[in-house]
Amino acid sequence: MKQRLLKLWSSNRFRRIVYSLVFGIFIVAIYYFIRLLIPQELFLYNEIVTIVFIVISVLILFPARERILNRLLPRYEYTAFFGFDYHHLEFMARQFSVETLIHEIFPEFMEWLDVRQARLAILEPHRRFYEIYIYRNGRISGTQIQIEKTNALIRFLTYHGRAIELFDESLPDPIRRLLEEQHANSIHPFFYRQWMPGFLVLSEPPRHEFAERALEFFANKAAVSIQNHILTYRMIDSNLYDRELVAAQRVRKTLHQTPIPRLDGFELKRLIEPDAHPAILEFFRVPDGRWFLVTLSTPRFTGAAGIILYSILGNLYSIIHRESNITMHRLM
Repeated sequence: MKQRLLKLWSSNRFRRIVYSLVFGIFIVAIYYFIRLLIPQELFLYNEIVTIVFIVISVLILFPARERILNRLLPRYEYTAFFGFDYHHLEFMARQFSVETLIHEIFPEFMEWLDVRQARLAILEPHRRFYEIYIYRNGRISGTQIQIEKTNALIRFLTYHGRAIELFDESLPDPIRRLLEEQHANSIHPFFYRQWMPGFLVLSEPPRHEFAERALEFFANKAAVSIQNHILTYRMIDSNLYDRELVAAQRVRKTLHQTPIPRLDGFELKRLIEPDAHPAILEFFRVPDGRWFLVTLSTPRFTGAAGIILYSILGNLYSIIHRESNITMHRLM
């Protein structure tokens, strides 16, 4: 129930209806409040109430409504509420993140274009596929639909290098059929240098006179935002690997400090080969005087691998000390 209410409130039109309803109730309340304040014994009582109400509305209520809603509503909702228009640069000129792009800029822009249904595709951080976000009548909904980068339509967009429209006569028939299957009137790719981090699918033609220029600007801004998001994700991912490397180096340093025992008739020396697989060499002696050398190796040494190998070694050590007469066959 809570999720449904949040989705309902996220609808721009619903919020404007609520604000209008609240303001209307407030106006009616002011009218009856004026009737209570003015004595009914006055000559021309109804006319006086009406004149006072009109004066208060014109001088106070309507200007106050604009000021209050200007603070409550985002810029694009405010202008739509009062029937104004504003240039598309105003709400896209600022730098925005991918989250802001999906949940704020995208629905704002679609409402400004007067498009009822559209889809926004964003390349995921590993650059394997595109995630789709659907705009429908003021609402944004995520989807589990994923488009692979090898998709024929994606390949054509990358090769074509610009927006494509369903009714473009130069469009190849296979691509036209793909657009019809997707219920797409036009697709506007976002290019960053030579690759495409996302694209916008419009299900109907935009109805704004500056739509073409605005779509180009939106594509450039969205491409930069998605690229920054991917780079940020990769930086965080590399930091995780760096921390794992530090942990692995600490474990490896600890292993190299294992003391080498002196055994009669043997001379043991530590030999470290940089190109060899990392290994744990551990000497320990059991109560009956026997020495054991345990070698554990791994093709890739990480902090987790070191912990696992030492866990195996500890388990082996406890078995040997718990069973004094253990045989090599049992040990293996």
